[in-house]
Amino acid sequence: MITIVSGLPRSGTSLMMQMLEKCGLPILTDNIRQADENNTRGYYEYEKVKKLRQDNTWLQEADGKAVKIITQLLPYVDKEKEYSVLYMVRPLEQIINSQREMLKNLDQTGANLSSDDLAKAYSAQTNRVQNWLIANKVRCLFLFYPEVLSQPLEKAQEIENFLKIKLNIENMASAIDTTMWRQKQ
Repeated sequence: MITIVSGLPRSGTSLMMQMLEKCGLPILTDNIRQADENNTRGYYEYEKVKKLRQDNTWLQEADGKAVKIITQLLPYVDKEKEYSVLYMVRPLEQIINSQREMLKNLDQTGANLSSDDLAKAYSAQTNRVQNWLIANKVRCLFLFYPEVLSQPLEKAQEIENFLKIKLNIENMASAIDTTMWRQKQ
């Protein structure tokens, strides 16, 4: 079984990976993208994920582990494997504000889209992937980012129940640091 942590960028996927690591679930990451002021605890990325469209054979490395795969790449997983997806959901306004702040911190510019256009594009992506998850009967637990932050122990228990494996939920919940929740609107 492969545990996939997914969601739009800046939706809390790195936080979920931290939680899973803290509770003892093995994590597939290469630490190439280092922590910075935008993700002070790290990004928990695996470089091969970026090329998932072209090559998904590396997914065998994720067996028994958790790996982070952004929304847009989920449909390219090997459909022959068994997955449990923890899908992070965050209000689009918070995602957009967080992305804009991150790009500003990195002294970069993003797509030249208005917040409304970006929200429409993200909504369309999310809808396509949710339909794909349903059509392919992928086990999926949707986790609302604000609830994970405000109810860490309850959400950790929900994740343990969903994954059907024994996790240290107290450790998992202790990964939550609400001071890192900077984009609340």
